[in-house]
Amino acid sequence: FGLSGPFLSLDSACASSLQALLFGARALQTGQIDMAIVGGASDCKPFTLVLFSFSRALSATGSHPFDADADGMICAEGYVSIVLKTLDRALADGDPIQAVIRGLGVSSDGRGKSLWAPRKEGQIKAMQRAYGPDVEMSSLQYVEAHATATQVGDATELQTLAEILAPHVPPGEKIPIGSVKANIGHTLESAGIASLIKTVLSLQHGLVPPIVNLRNLNPKVDWDSAPFYVPTTSVPWPAARSGQPRRAGVNAFGIGGLNMHVILEEFAESRRGQARSRPSADSLSSAATQGINKKEEDAVAVVGMGCLFPGALDVERFWELLTSGRDPKQSAPPDRWRLAVVH
Repeated sequence: FGLSGPFLSLDSACASSLQALLFGARALQTGQIDMAIVGGASDCKPFTLVLFSFSRALSATGSHPFDADADGMICAEGYVSIVLKTLDRALADGDPIQAVIRGLGVSSDGRGKSLWAPRKEGQIKAMQRAYGPDVEMSSLQYVEAHATATQVGDATELQTLAEILAPHVPPGEKIPIGSVKANIGHTLESAGIASLIKTVLSLQHGLVPPIVNLRNLNPKVDWDSAPFYVPTTSVPWPAARSGQPRRAGVNAFGIGGLNMHVILEEFAESRRGQARSRPSADSLSSAATQGINKKEEDAVAVVGMGCLFPGALDVERFWELLTSGRDPKQSAPPDRWRLAVVH
């Protein structure tokens, strides 16, 4: 591509790709770069399977987020990338804008009971940090949860969502939540952007796809009083009130306690007529010295997407998979070295 500029590789476990998104967005907002390619890659590594086997985090039955019988995750492979520019730059360049990133929140759980025990306090902090007076949590219409189908992890995240959303969802209303891991398994380092691409496609189609492999909701959750529900069929995503864009939140929580939350919203094509002159790096850097916030001019545009997941070799087939209810997960090929799950 003739690209030049800084390259960065990082590992924050399951939050890796969304933390990379945070680094890319900050570099764009401070004028260090003009464009960022942010991605995640996960392949099936034997030592990873050994680690999760000994911790009893793997499932012998399948990936069932939010289900009463959820007994662990299914590790999957996935390769994803998105191309980012500041919204002003993308508008000035006439790029096809897929979605707009309006907020990013990051936190650490701090000292906890163990590597495997997530803390609700850290997850709440990441979500709170993504919002502000110009982007309120009450505007959320959907949450793509991290939800890996592990008992402790899912229970903690559902407690987090119940506590933090309750004051912002009007009485009698509920917003849908989902997890792409029901469809494709847990793609580990690339899981965050996998969830993000699913959410971008949902925004574009105005449709929340159903969650598959759900038989009975986890009885430990008070679903009647919870401010959210799990859709088992496709749900139309209506336009927001007062002409606001559709808006969603995406979670990615890494083992060890690094938490990421991203606010996504749809892009209105009517905004193209409002494009200003192409901003210079100097002007962006000057603005950055006064602090980065979530004002409209600080938003970041997703201008390209690519993915390779089990059963979905590109973005279009990924959307078809999400809406079909088909489960693409299958047994490992016979020529792949298999490891016995330790019970």
